[in-house]
Amino acid sequence: MAIMDVASGQVHVLPELAGSSSPWRARSPELAIAIQYCSEGYVGPGKQARIVTIDVLTDSVRTLVDVADPCAVGLGGLRWNPAVPDELLYIAAGVNNFETHVLNIATGKDTRLPISAYEATWTWDGSAVAYLAKSPGSSFGSAVRVWKRDGSGETELRRASGAEAFFSIASVSY
Repeated sequence: MAIMDVASGQVHVLPELAGSSSPWRARSPELAIAIQYCSEGYVGPGKQARIVTIDVLTDSVRTLVDVADPCAVGLGGLRWNPAVPDELLYIAAGVNNFETHVLNIATGKDTRLPISAYEATWTWDGSAVAYLAKSPGSSFGSAVRVWKRDGSGETELRRASGAEAFFSIASVSY
């Protein structure tokens, strides 16, 4: 993995790190990555499922989550909280089990939320989590829901009908 500063053209190479879910933010650590190495015949640094942060200026890497059985759990869906800079939302997915977590990167506290999200993101103000719930047997999301961070409730915004499915979710503010 490499990061290029578009103003200077300088390239920071981050060896042995590759991830599919890498949200960026304008503060240190700038990058969070979900790393997953677990496949038949894989040859490399060893089977692993981790979430790490990277400070681009120092090239320092810090492991936040390290799964004991990396082939049983997939990590992903990383999203920085727009209102609480040290909070990182992520999903730990098993075969038909989706655990939604909030990790405080300053304290290391990892809190499992009382929702099962196929995919999730923060609302623009960080007060809630908008997410896709998956019904058993469906390949993608079957409902769009919002869970209030203060625990005061959850709202289903839309349920898929017929051949509908929800593939991805985003929260924006203009």
